[in-house]
Amino acid sequence: MTVPAEPRFLPAHVEFTAAVRVALRDNRFTRLGAGAIGLAGPGRDNAIVGNRIDDVSGSAVTVASGTGTRIERNLIHHIGREYHGSPALWVMDAREVTVAHNEIHDVPYSGIVVTGGSRAARVRIVENLIHHTMTVLADGGGIYLNGRQGTSCTDGTLVRGNVVRDTVTRYNFGLYTDYGAAWVTVQGNVVHRSDAPIVLRVTPPLENVAFLDNFWDDRPAEADTPPSGVTLTGNTVLPKDGFEEALAADPAGAAVLASAGRGTPPVGPPTGRAG
Repeated sequence: MTVPAEPRFLPAHVEFTAAVRVALRDNRFTRLGAGAIGLAGPGRDNAIVGNRIDDVSGSAVTVASGTGTRIERNLIHHIGREYHGSPALWVMDAREVTVAHNEIHDVPYSGIVVTGGSRAARVRIVENLIHHTMTVLADGGGIYLNGRQGTSCTDGTLVRGNVVRDTVTRYNFGLYTDYGAAWVTVQGNVVHRSDAPIVLRVTPPLENVAFLDNFWDDRPAEADTPPSGVTLTGNTVLPKDGFEEALAADPAGAAVLASAGRGTPPVGPPTGRAG
């Protein structure tokens, strides 16, 4: 599977190549050209925790390859100021990456992008609060995934417990699986005020993608006849008007809302695909 164009990372102001056990904690990155933080090469066990990143020309954080990276409890907003196609967080062909309890808002393109590849496995996107994305561009989402994310349901990508709202411009999807995304579980998330909550038919088609127990304010197109590579089970459509009240009245929905964002302590190291 190939995407239409070869992706390119902008340089970052703080870059590490093949780094081991580096931690960036509680820093402020602001008023920067290009990107803020970049990890590349066969590094492992690095952490980006509790930072504030804003007013940046490119992406806040990019992770290309590597194993065991944690990106947790960061506040990221108003990035991509000049390079509008820059995701706030971009994970590319990496293993055992946890992106948890971050708040991302006011970005011109997607909030979190996970690009698969031959080395990709066990990426966890859990309990983030993502809002006011796609403020400039179209064809993206709050969380965007493309390509093969692993080799089985046990080592694929898990997207769980995130709150995604206010995906602004037209032709977007709150949770966007695209370009042959495979081995992805999207479970127990909340999507509100997007053009559409998810997309089921893309080219190349989705393979082994499951949408389980999510809450959204619109019924996905073709939900009654999903493609063979897609599973839809236990998802709840709440009314657009009064969505927040209806969500808060549902114990499972209220739990997702309470856990998403920076207020909860960081999760432990990735252990694979939790239920």
